Formats: sequence, C-alpha cells, structure tokens
Amino acid sequence: MFILLVKSMAFFLSGSLSVLAALMDSALDILSQFVLFWAERRSRNVSMALYPAGAAKFEPVGVIICAALMLMGSFAVIKESVESLIRSITSGSPPVLDDSTVGILSMIGVIFVKLFLFVYCKAVKNLIEVSHTGESTISIEAMLQDHLNDCLSNLVAVVAVFFCAMRASLWWLDPAGAIAISFYIMW
Repeated sequence: MFILLVKSMAFFLSGSLSVLAALMDSALDILSQFVLFWAERRSRNVSMALYPAGAAKFEPVGVIICAALMLMGSFAVIKESVESLIRSITSGSPPVLDDSTVGILSMIGVIFVKLFLFVYCKAVKNLIEVSHTGESTISIEAMLQDHLNDCLSNLVAVVAVFFCAMRASLWWLDPAGAIAISFYIMW
C-alpha cells in the first residue's frame, strides 16, 4: 500500500505515463496479492466432500487470474500511450513533464524496496525447498517474478522521467517507456 501511495504521488507530481504504467502495476499487485492469498488458502483448506479430486489447482488458477489482470492493465496503458504519442505528433505540442526530484527519488526508493522484497522471497522459497515440507512454492515464484518485474519497470520509468525532464526534445521517451513497461509486463 505504501508503494502504491508513493507511486501515486510520483505520478501526480510528474504526470508521466511511464510512472502511470508502474502505478498501474502496483495497483494490480495489491489485487493480485489478495487473489494469490485466497487461492493458496483455498488449496489447503477444502472439504474432500465438496472437492473429491482435491483443490491443488486453486493456486495455479490464482496465478492465471493475476496474469490476466496484468494483461488488461497493460493494454490500457499502451492505448493511452499510443494516443498520447499520436496527439503530440499531430498537434506539434509535446507534453511537458514536471521536473519532480521528489517523484524521481521516491521511485528510486521503490526500486530498492522491491529489490529487498525479491531477495526476501527468494530466501523464503529456498527455505521451503530445503525443508522438504512439500509446501507449494507457486505463489512465491509468482511474487518473485513480480518483484523483479517491478524493479525493471520502475527503473524504466525513472530513466524516462529523468531524460524527459532534462531535455524537452526527448518527450517521446515517456510514452515509449510506458509502452515498453506494458509489453514487458505482458511478456
């Protein structure tokens, strides 16, 4: 929630589409965490009378739902970015990003937090695998991938905002960065 608030502040300070792409990713991360939590709990605590074949598939289905949500969000950001590029090129007046040092520094802070969470999840996954308890690591693997995605998408957003703020002629980097982040998330 804190990361979502920080990215919201960075977006409102800068108006950057790249930061919007990273913000959308964080908002969907929160929703995804609830989906993964529910799926993991459902896969463990089920009635064999209701689910005679078991409920082991709840967790992979939760991961698929999260992926579908990310896909839809990415399409929305791509649409907005392409429209911004076309609007700016046809009107001859590119958007001007606010040179927000606070926004850029907050996004850099988010990168370090996500990097820490990636390392933490990797350690938890390794502990589960070493303990041989038979617990599933599917949700943890999804979180690992998501934290890595967040590190990379936030880095692209920071670079795009920084260069756009430093040189007005590089205005196109912001929507291009948002498109790159969205395609990466979809991939």
